[in-house]
Amino acid sequence: MTSKRTVFNELWLNSKMSPEFVGWLCKGPDTCHAYCRACKKSFELGNMGLQAVISHAKGKKHVNLKCVDCQTSLKNFFVVVK
Repeated sequence: MTSKRTVFNELWLNSKMSPEFVGWLCKGPDTCHAYCRACKKSFELGNMGLQAVISHAKGKKHVNLKCVDCQTSLKNFFVVVK
């Protein structure tokens, strides 16, 4: 029995079709992997495909990294008045 392997879908990079992935998701080292810019890691799509990307986005490490990035960038918009 052979397992099904999902390949990276270019539509996941389309900002109109998949806005939740913009800025952090890109192609992995081969067609069966995706790469997360936030975590700086590639992950296998396996037989899950899109669900593997969604699962990674909900992961504790990924969520914490996104929050840190947001807090850092927000600091640039505020000025301390004395």
